[in-house]
Amino acid sequence: MRRSILLAGAFAIGAVVLAAGPASADDLVELSSGASATLPAEADAVVLLPLTPAPGVAVTGLTARVVRVVRDGRPVPAETMQAIGVRIEPAVPALRFDVRVDDLKRVGDYTATVAVGDGGRSELVDVVFKRPGADLQATAAIEVKRTVWFPEWGIGGTREELPELHVGAGPDTRITELLVTGLDSSADQVVVTGPAMPVTGPAALTLPYRITGTPPLGTVTRTVQLDSAQLARPLTVQFRVTTRRDPALIVVFALLGLFAGVSVRRILVAVQDRAAAAGRATELAARL
Repeated sequence: MRRSILLAGAFAIGAVVLAAGPASADDLVELSSGASATLPAEADAVVLLPLTPAPGVAVTGLTARVVRVVRDGRPVPAETMQAIGVRIEPAVPALRFDVRVDDLKRVGDYTATVAVGDGGRSELVDVVFKRPGADLQATAAIEVKRTVWFPEWGIGGTREELPELHVGAGPDTRITELLVTGLDSSADQVVVTGPAMPVTGPAALTLPYRITGTPPLGTVTRTVQLDSAQLARPLTVQFRVTTRRDPALIVVFALLGLFAGVSVRRILVAVQDRAAAAGRATELAARL
């Protein structure tokens, strides 16, 4: 399992930026309540937030627990709050956050309120974890070609040229779900099957799809939406479905026309022969 370790404060590395402020007389540790960290795409992340204990406070006697988590100002469910764990790391010393990034499914800022205590006193510290919107690209337009006989009458089959639908994830993307929805109310739909999850970037997916119903002759446009809680905004893919009669029908109709012409000619010749024979018989009878 991939795990990313982020260090902050005096040991800042990478994308985590923290501001340390002076401790008051009542503080147990010197720590900024406005600390923040941008979470990576990995399934698990470790964030180390360095702290300085107040005079007379032993790091080994400190405890820490998450008492509240809100996302964009709203409390999250209990199972989401459990995705952020915290404990004291005496060796640094630091607050160590173990974050299950996959469980923070929605894009936004998660503010974790941590209670730091030494058995007698307690201090609340706010840390903001930023869950950025995923970077996802998809083929914007797909040209689908269909050749049919008479599907509306159940005659003949259908041949389809279905170009591949590619979805690409950026290097800092981890998608744990992808919802695929057709936006058209018509019975003639383009049905796209979602991929197995999770998908970690950089990755390229090929999504299978099929045409349902009997789109009319000509060109129609069908729109499919790809969405996920990890995406900053949904993506739409347009399918231009062009349906035409199978060219083989021209050959079939030509052969049928030729057969019909030959048959009619033979019938006319036979009728004429019979008429001529009847005329000769009548003439012969008259002579007798």
